[in-house]
Amino acid sequence: MGLLPVLPDALRPDRQRYGGGHSRDPRITLGDAASLPIGAITAWEAMFRDQGALPSGVERVLIVGGAGAVGSLATQLLKAKTNAFVISTGSRTESKSWCTKMGADLVLDHSGDIPAQLAAANVTNVDMVLSTANTVDNLSWIAQVLRPFGHLSIMDGAASVDTSQLMVKAASIHMEMVFSRIINGAAPQLQGNILGMIADLVVAGRMKPIVTTRLNGLNPETMKAAHELAETGRTIGKIVIAM
Repeated sequence: MGLLPVLPDALRPDRQRYGGGHSRDPRITLGDAASLPIGAITAWEAMFRDQGALPSGVERVLIVGGAGAVGSLATQLLKAKTNAFVISTGSRTESKSWCTKMGADLVLDHSGDIPAQLAAANVTNVDMVLSTANTVDNLSWIAQVLRPFGHLSIMDGAASVDTSQLMVKAASIHMEMVFSRIINGAAPQLQGNILGMIADLVVAGRMKPIVTTRLNGLNPETMKAAHELAETGRTIGKIVIAM
């Protein structure tokens, strides 16, 4: 949704549950810190999985929905930690400008013909697609642009996904759910480590917070306003409510 309330030590995971965690660096404001955790962990796990790096051979990454919270942070992570060529999608002028600001090397219009736009940019295929939204509707063109033995990372669950289009590419399909480690007790402290690394990158100036809208006071009016913005499906970056 791109909506998060500002809480004290917003970048610090629970120390009992996460085995230590990392306190919010005082050089990161509470509002900026609140824009980072969920999107950053989701992006990290969706692309790097549990290895802390891209799969071998991944040099071109296409992010569907590059102006959203996850897409924004995924782009920054790739530019900060890898040498990957990053392709992001957006449909509006402001969305495309935001993708470029986040560091995308190439920005496409996902309301148009993505394969044709890639061809026009002399990109024959991509090694990984990070799909943040509308995966089922986009699967036919995703299958076209993904290289054989490429990787599709999905973060929007659906009742059914027809993967037959990807069979001919022998593609690897990855699912991401940010609370999976906590629900399954699968080393959740690793997410605390991720947050610590994200904080270090922000303090070093290699990543930036993604707050685009700040609302003051956690009350029915600001909650309603934030939800109305989020429900348009056209928000950029992160909406933050300061308590």
